[in-house]
Amino acid sequence: MLGIPFVWRVAALLAVSVIAVLLDRRKPVDQRHRWREYSVLLLAAAAGVLTGMSIDAVTSTVSPEYFLYGKGITAGASFRHDVLSLGAQAGASAGVLGGAVLLLANPEPRRAFSLLRCAWFPIAGAVVLAILFGLAQSQWGLVTMQGVDEFLDPQAEAAFTTVWVTHLGVYSGALLGLLAATMLVRKGKIARSSTTDRD
Repeated sequence: MLGIPFVWRVAALLAVSVIAVLLDRRKPVDQRHRWREYSVLLLAAAAGVLTGMSIDAVTSTVSPEYFLYGKGITAGASFRHDVLSLGAQAGASAGVLGGAVLLLANPEPRRAFSLLRCAWFPIAGAVVLAILFGLAQSQWGLVTMQGVDEFLDPQAEAAFTTVWVTHLGVYSGALLGLLAATMLVRKGKIARSSTTDRD
């Protein structure tokens, strides 16, 4: 993103959120809801960061080569830090995107916090399908990747492909979980099962 460091993007998001909340506080009490929505976005981003870091921490142990050759991370003392940073960035972006989708689908802005009741759907979907896809690939080798065998031995190649398929499960599971959560939100089931948020 235009070479802007991730930490500055986070700072900009926080600054915009604070300004929006302060402006929102000037509205009548019954019209204040932006602070709820931005809180949901920040919580979704935080959940995404933790999920992304956890997944990449595990998969980088299974196949460091996936991150060295597939993600362009440099080998060395900073490898683990760079892997976690990559997971945090990807997770934060996914969390904000997922949170924004749920907020757009939410028919009752004053009940934005009720969205947290289904925010775990994408995370659960990502973890479950990541495990299933990874196990299936490691056991049966359903997917092969051309060209990988040119620079990796058979064992490292198998691990590389397993991690690639595992990440495919992460994306697929997160998308399915988000779709399920969005459908519930659109139908108003989440909001109706929650009491009205207080100001």
